[in-house]
Amino acid sequence: MRKLIYKAVVLAITATTAVTGYISISTAADGIVEAKFASDGKVLAPTNWREWVFIGTPLTPNALNGGEAPFPEFHNVYIEPTAFAHWVKTGTFANGTQIAKELVLIRKNDNDEENGSTQEVSGVGYFQGEFQGLEVTVKDTVRFPDEPGG
Repeated sequence: MRKLIYKAVVLAITATTAVTGYISISTAADGIVEAKFASDGKVLAPTNWREWVFIGTPLTPNALNGGEAPFPEFHNVYIEPTAFAHWVKTGTFANGTQIAKELVLIRKNDNDEENGSTQEVSGVGYFQGEFQGLEVTVKDTVRFPDEPGG
């Protein structure tokens, strides 16, 4: 089930328009909490995405990608709870679905030059460092009619 959810979220992220930010105030007719947009069309920054349903954290470090990963950072992925409940019930992403992707750099400490890992009390691995940014994907077939999946 987790693999299915993760694949669906990754597909939604790559198939829809990623924009920055969000604030959750209004609710769609089908019960999905909708994003609010500024007058210039940009979605407003979220403040509570870490309270959403956590989907997973893919990581593609440079050391495992020939030294040149396109996105060498952690991507903490969250989905707004009412949209997640709708997805669980129907297997589809409703209009208004919001998915947040928090970008966090790999922590640099005593990183192993060969593979980029760090030794910590818990063992050798990759650990999250500085917050890099936030992307929010909003499914909106009216606002984004030319984007795959809305």
